[in-house]
Amino acid sequence: MTTKRSRPGMVSGTGTGLRRRELLIATSLSFVATLMPTGVPTAAAAGPRYYLRLRGVEIAAGAIVGGEPSATAPTKPAEAPGSASADGGSVAAEPSGRRSPSEAVVAMASENLTAELRKRPEVVLELDGVAADAPPARIKEELQRRGLRGYEVTLRLLKVERTLRPAPAGRRFRLLEQSVRVALVGTLYPGDPQLALGGDGESAVQIEVGAQISENQERDALTEAVKDAVSQAVTQGLRKLSAGPVKPPKDPPRRRPPAKPPAK
Repeated sequence: MTTKRSRPGMVSGTGTGLRRRELLIATSLSFVATLMPTGVPTAAAAGPRYYLRLRGVEIAAGAIVGGEPSATAPTKPAEAPGSASADGGSVAAEPSGRRSPSEAVVAMASENLTAELRKRPEVVLELDGVAADAPPARIKEELQRRGLRGYEVTLRLLKVERTLRPAPAGRRFRLLEQSVRVALVGTLYPGDPQLALGGDGESAVQIEVGAQISENQERDALTEAVKDAVSQAVTQGLRKLSAGPVKPPKDPPRRRPPAKPPAK
């Protein structure tokens, strides 16, 4: 889990979010290792290894804690096809270009998932020359030709929690905390949908706020928490894929009982 904290007033006035990394000065504690083991070739050197077909983002029942998250939806929607809303339906942009808060946080997670996977050289999200809706047999043939392993992945939002905490001892400002917990789940594709990929991520971002909390502060804290949690889940999931399936320990060899002496 990652916890981040920034100084008062540093988030307000950043409507575009372009300066978020500069303004959210953070102290991070992460339990997800990102370094490859010594002697293992890097993904960049190995080239693409996995084809990931994105199913979308789902919100688990009861995931929203502390009220609806305040996230302003972009004017132009960019969520992945099939993204799910809090009630299990698909996300569709309203004519005005604005979404409900739950739909906005789903779209935010979807955008971050796509962006995070596109940064990974071992992952491809499209197969050049093959339509996304091509029959599974055609996709399987192409994966075999390119030497790729295919998976269908879903990101689940397990917790999206907003908390307003009192000012710590010796400090003037209250703390607005946005915490997010996600799970990345993948099954083999095409073929029998066996569970084959999993990664978890959890992040909490705290910012000091005054009496009035701006929409920019709410949105930027939530965006940072979502981005960090998604990055952790992707890193963990791909590391597990690279390591391969865990082999069960072998049973110790059975010792033969001593031979009985011949009867007299």
